[in-house]
Amino acid sequence: MNTAIVPGAAVDADELEALSGAVAAALPAYLADLERLVSIDCGSYTPKGVNEVATWVAAEMAGLGASVERRADPSGRFGDTVIGTWSNPALAGRGPRLLLIGHMDTVFEEGTAARRPFRIEGEIGNSAIAYGPGVTDMKGGLLTGLYAIGALRGALGADKDLPFERLTYIANPDEEIGSPSSRPHIEEVAAATDVCLCLECARANGDFVSSRKGIADLKVSIFGRAAHAGVEPEKGRSAILEGAALVREIHALNGRWPGVTANVGVFKAGTRPNIVCDEARLEVDVRATS
Repeated sequence: MNTAIVPGAAVDADELEALSGAVAAALPAYLADLERLVSIDCGSYTPKGVNEVATWVAAEMAGLGASVERRADPSGRFGDTVIGTWSNPALAGRGPRLLLIGHMDTVFEEGTAARRPFRIEGEIGNSAIAYGPGVTDMKGGLLTGLYAIGALRGALGADKDLPFERLTYIANPDEEIGSPSSRPHIEEVAAATDVCLCLECARANGDFVSSRKGIADLKVSIFGRAAHAGVEPEKGRSAILEGAALVREIHALNGRWPGVTANVGVFKAGTRPNIVCDEARLEVDVRATS
């Protein structure tokens, strides 16, 4: 079947069938690429691994006809932001302008990929599930964007422009920690974009996610007084004891206001068991729908 997608025209059933068939035929290659990316340790604070993913993503974008730019993190702490752009001069000034976003980093520490290697349980095409660090969040989504563009280019013909004035795909290296390096690049492109689609996963039941909660990352320091725990504990003031009480109070806030959650995710304190701890630090995640 020959498919010709016309900019601005409704996509008919035959065109959708052709695109669906192209996506299905690409499944083995998709799974191979998923295994490749999941097997790379690329936590937000592992820039070497993130940049290994970035190099692969940049090459894939270029192979799909994009103009590709890599923007390094000025601080050197994080990996590069990869920006792929497909432009159609014939549609200049009459849109649409689309932005896709997918992130390359995960929340996992180095060594996780080896401890939890990629695997698929079940029969492909019949409720099979892939496992591994970053399968869902979000190597699967990152690849979905690339394969969708590939399917569209295949339907149009490799020598044809995409049916957008501009399609920009940003692969950011630091989403899991709030996008400190990539945020300015995303905001720059988003300001001149008609619609943005983040390729993060849907809900467990398949529902689209149209919004996320706002987040406040709080760091709380507690200062006490050190003392020998066996000889003169009465002279000490335990920051751990105070911190433990504070953790309970913070978690008790859950359910107090609709849509608001609070979680102490990190509690750091103490040096030795025979010392009354004089300093503790909590890292708190607070989220709200409004």
